[in-house]
Amino acid sequence: MFSWIVRRAWTLEKGLDFVAVEFAGGAATDAINYGYIPMAAGSQTDRRIFSAWIYLDALDASRNQVIQSTLSDNSGAYFYVKAHATNRILGFYSVHESASGRWESAANSFNLGTWAHVQVFFSTDGPTDTPSFLVNGSSVSATEISSPSGIRKSEHGNSLIIGNIKTASLNYTMCFNGKIKDA
Repeated sequence: MFSWIVRRAWTLEKGLDFVAVEFAGGAATDAINYGYIPMAAGSQTDRRIFSAWIYLDALDASRNQVIQSTLSDNSGAYFYVKAHATNRILGFYSVHESASGRWESAANSFNLGTWAHVQVFFSTDGPTDTPSFLVNGSSVSATEISSPSGIRKSEHGNSLIIGNIKTASLNYTMCFNGKIKDA
């Protein structure tokens, strides 16, 4: 059972919807599983975006905190806040045929304890495009951490997860610590 408390004036003033979902962080298994991704999303587009409003309560130096994920054990991608003690870094991981790719944003491009609109745009066609990170509508530089090889594997049939990650080997192990809305 849930009780929702809505502060209408504050949320409207910030341009947000009334309700955000809060995740416990740490070893919590919180997640919203939207189920399988339709084929049109996974195989009939050449560019995709993960986008959400986040309110990060705390960093976790021991694990990434997932914002959105379409990862299965052998395909998909996920958008996350990097495991770090002091720097606030966005990251993107994508599974490709030969080697997966990982990119990270510049450090401290958003703040703890405030709402930030975060986005990553990425190609679904091949490994040559570097994803584009945006925070509150402004471009943030990205660094390739590991180079992908081969085409990006289709995420058709994978689940869309908000606030965590779920695969056979990573079963709800990267819970977001804060609030996510409008994902």
